[in-house]
Amino acid sequence: QINLGFYPAGDAYFYSNPWPFDGDALLAVELPDGAQWNTDGWEGSMFKYADLVGQPDGVERFLEFAGAVFDASSPLLTR
Repeated sequence: QINLGFYPAGDAYFYSNPWPFDGDALLAVELPDGAQWNTDGWEGSMFKYADLVGQPDGVERFLEFAGAVFDASSPLLTR
C-alpha cells in the first residue's frame, strides 16, 4: 500500500506513506531534490508545498517525487 496526500496546515507538505515501511531499505534511497524521508512521528516521505508552489517546474518535481517513492517502495510491498 502506498498513500499519497497533502497536509494543508502550518508548513504544508505533500506526503507519501509506503506500508509496510521498511526503513532499512527506504531510508537508503535518495529522493529528488527537496523531498525527504521522515521518521519523526510518522514514517514516509514529504515534500514541502512552499518548495513547489509557483515554481515553473513544480508539477514535474511533484510527479518526480511521487514516482521516486513508488519506484523505491513497490518492490518491498510484495514481501
